[in-house]
Amino acid sequence: MRRWPWIPGGPASAARSRRRAARAAARRPPIDDDAARGDLARAWGRRVLPAEPGRDTGQILAAAAAGDIGALVVAGVDPADLPGPAAALAALESTEFIVSLELRASAVTDRADVVFPVAAVSEKAARS
Repeated sequence: MRRWPWIPGGPASAARSRRRAARAAARRPPIDDDAARGDLARAWGRRVLPAEPGRDTGQILAAAAAGDIGALVVAGVDPADLPGPAAALAALESTEFIVSLELRASAVTDRADVVFPVAAVSEKAARS
């Protein structure tokens, strides 16, 4: 099967995604910036926001496997692409409720309670 570089999941797409994430992280105010957190809290209609970062992917999967997380929303992630595919699948099996946003059938959609199909970038209408 030929993989086109502009289709999500291709090597060029992954490299672009990493560069885009790095640029976004550079623009994002640090979590320890009290003024930025206050501005964001007000924009979201909240009194305060946490001063500590949330869980990363590995921590989320470990918490799901331990039964500490009852639901997951998974968007475009294939467990086979994660550092511990077997552990990721075990975490999914331990999760009570899973929502998947996916282009095609996958190990996640097989276990999901709800699947929302998404359009690939190449399928979206062009804007002028």
